[in-house]
Amino acid sequence: VAFAGDETGESNELTESSAAEAERFWTRSIQGPGYVVAFAEVDAVEEVKVAVARLATPADLGTAVNADGGGGILVRFVVLVLGPVKELKTIKNTAETAMTFASLFADDTFYADAWEAREEGEVRKAVRAFVARETEVDENAVPMPRHIDAVTLDDGDQFKHSGRLFGGLMMDIRRKYNWKLYKSDYTDGMTDIRGILKYVGATAWLFFAVLLPCVAFGAVNNDNTILPGDTKGQIGVLETLIGQSICGVIFHMFAGQPLVIVRTTGPLAAFINVLFSWSESLEIEFLPFYCWTGLWTCLFLLIVVALDACVYIKYVGAFTEEIFALLIAGIFVQEFLKPLIDVAKNGSTDTFLLSFLLALCTFLVAYVLVEFKKSFLLRPFLRTLLSDFGVPISVILFSGIRQIWDEIPIEMMPVPDQPGLSTSSGRPWFVHFWDASVESVFLAMLSGLILSMLFFLDQNISANFVNRKENKMKKGSGYHLDMLIAALLVAGCSLFGLPWVHGSLPQSPMHARALADVEEVELHGRRYERVIRSRETRITGIVCHILIGLSILATEVLAYIPMPVVWGFFLYLAVATVSGNDMWDRCLLVFTQAEKLPSNHYIRRVPIKKVHLFTLIQVLLFALLWLVKSNFYIPGDPVFNAGLLFPLVVASFIPIRMYLMPRWFSKTELDALG
Repeated sequence: VAFAGDETGESNELTESSAAEAERFWTRSIQGPGYVVAFAEVDAVEEVKVAVARLATPADLGTAVNADGGGGILVRFVVLVLGPVKELKTIKNTAETAMTFASLFADDTFYADAWEAREEGEVRKAVRAFVARETEVDENAVPMPRHIDAVTLDDGDQFKHSGRLFGGLMMDIRRKYNWKLYKSDYTDGMTDIRGILKYVGATAWLFFAVLLPCVAFGAVNNDNTILPGDTKGQIGVLETLIGQSICGVIFHMFAGQPLVIVRTTGPLAAFINVLFSWSESLEIEFLPFYCWTGLWTCLFLLIVVALDACVYIKYVGAFTEEIFALLIAGIFVQEFLKPLIDVAKNGSTDTFLLSFLLALCTFLVAYVLVEFKKSFLLRPFLRTLLSDFGVPISVILFSGIRQIWDEIPIEMMPVPDQPGLSTSSGRPWFVHFWDASVESVFLAMLSGLILSMLFFLDQNISANFVNRKENKMKKGSGYHLDMLIAALLVAGCSLFGLPWVHGSLPQSPMHARALADVEEVELHGRRYERVIRSRETRITGIVCHILIGLSILATEVLAYIPMPVVWGFFLYLAVATVSGNDMWDRCLLVFTQAEKLPSNHYIRRVPIKKVHLFTLIQVLLFALLWLVKSNFYIPGDPVFNAGLLFPLVVASFIPIRMYLMPRWFSKTELDALG
């Protein structure tokens, strides 16, 4: 067994007999997520010797213990520490040296550096960087990527008021538009094949993850904005595709956090429906009213930016985020089930069976392929490749399989059928907002205020999910800058009658995860994927939205995608959103034998009754949010729709968590539960 030499470069060899002796005295090890540090004292050595091995692929060495009490935890780094039996007085003994290396690999940054190291010198450099970080005054400082100097990243607490108008925005601009940092958003990961493949896979996934909901909600907008005597809506699929493409490119070029995905969403489509109902009921022109609503929203969001109001998003903690994410998952499940139920009621048996099989199989194949990287089949490179391209493979595969039974009528994806780039209804592109009456302008102020609340929550919560500590972003956030760009995009979309866009779930955090290098580890009795290296780039978002724009020229190809495939993809998004949601995990605890949980599980630190009470409160708030949200979809033509209160209900969860929950739970319990 070869060991690393000392500073003089001298190498050391351990004989076979010594190895046998080491095995005989092998009794101790320190285990952690992805590493094991084994140590022992033997007679064959006179000083502490250390060997560090990085396995080509993680392996189950039979040393670590998983949540079920058996083996199965994958180890990437093995550290072997051998020391003499006699006591050493001048240097650390064997156990102390082992603890030192365990501390090294327990540090996420060092672990990532060691994971990427190509030679011994880079590991030594990572050790020195670890020591430097530990001796810094600010122990929470986030290290920048190696190729970027210490640019103006240290702007203080990102959720702290600057004390001046547009102060937070100016700090975001100085930091994010620093040339060296901005340039790295285009160059990071472009020098190694693994990074390039990650970009290609993430772009392909993102294309379908944005395009399919975009077309689906475009069809909803088309149906909801048809004027009497017209056959096409004022805002249709073409407007949705063009708006998505242009807004996406602009946002990813200038955003403070370019991994956030902006798109039109279900609540926005429903809001447009409510505005159209108002215009019909009050006999005012829809598009000028729509335009003024967007312009007022832009103004309110600019006020938010000027006052640094984005800092208040810090009060939207895990308690609210878990409920909101579960709501998004529920909406996608609804979008999977509702059209299938309609087909079962109104279609033939053959149509229903084919639609159901296409939807279910699209979900299953996408899910299995994405999770394939965790299996032991094939080589690691092929597993990763199949995982990165799992969703595109599934969508393309079952769109092709549908052609085998082309005689069975099923719903196909609606695509623009008008020639060129004319609007869906033939209206002018630019909205004549000056035609709106004074009364409708002031009514639009009310709808704009409500819409700005929705933008504030959705945009910032999406950024919060991306900027979470576990995603290991190193270039800082840009909440104020993102909100400014969102405000300007609202105004632009309003002037041209395009659907609005804002940050969205689950695409935003899934985009960040699709670009990251991850590995499966266990901590506190739970198995999860840990990010080893994040990639913060603008390339994937820009290329994806350019492709969406070009798809307008390939509508004949898009027309081959069946809607059941889209519904199956919605189910995949729902399951992906639920994965890792602590609220969902706590709901499953009702059906779990608590004694089977490991002793270090966080549940063991909180009485199980308190856990169920906490979960019950979240479930009740989720039910309230769902009921309010459902008013968006109640048929009819109401002048006021209770669904418009959706943002206020989400905001009300913040004081509930801050002021009511501490009455029933201790601080320790709340820290453990979220």
